[in-house]
Amino acid sequence: MDFIGYTSAIGGEEMFENCVENYGTYIMVECDAPKEGEAEKAEGEKAEGEKAEGEEEEEEAKPFLDKESGKYYCDKYVGELSEEELNKFKNADGTYNFLYPDYDKDDNVTGMHKEENVTLYKNDLNYFFANKMTAAAEEKKDFTVITDVIGRQCSAQYPTEDIVSRCAIMKYFDDTEMRRLNDMWDEVKVSSSGMSMVIPVIIVVLTCLVFVVVAIMKRR
Repeated sequence: MDFIGYTSAIGGEEMFENCVENYGTYIMVECDAPKEGEAEKAEGEKAEGEKAEGEEEEEEAKPFLDKESGKYYCDKYVGELSEEELNKFKNADGTYNFLYPDYDKDDNVTGMHKEENVTLYKNDLNYFFANKMTAAAEEKKDFTVITDVIGRQCSAQYPTEDIVSRCAIMKYFDDTEMRRLNDMWDEVKVSSSGMSMVIPVIIVVLTCLVFVVVAIMKRR
């Protein structure tokens, strides 16, 4: 990479997943109803602490029951859906009609609402996250975020490769360039310090002149 930022070697898949969670499009899709007794069993195991040492606690999202239709829905990232599944929501003009999840402060689904004629965009971030040194790149994972909002936070934090290529970005300097850069800043500091000495002297002289003029006028 020829620019400074979060390379895949630093951030890796965790940074990409964070990007998907923040900017990816999540919709409600029909899912199976929870099996009887599963919720109670899970709660019981949690209470007894039957968990391997060092294992992180991961709570699986519970299906949301739509009381009007009597159907269960789960929130899913559109990038995880197959083309066949996604086409169920597609209109003739290429837009989509989606059911969007409503979340509470703890990110639990509390309801859903419908939005029509939604346009999806593919934000290709392979230039940013893909790295041949990482296992993810060796597996040829596609680092593309599918979102229905473009040109806002996602584009600001993760611009496209075309935008990056025409931006002024801090680049790495070799020893020769670094010496020239340091010399330039030394000259700036010297010239700045010279002016910083001249300005106070001018202020003192002007102040003295004011006092002299005031004294002369008082004598008259």
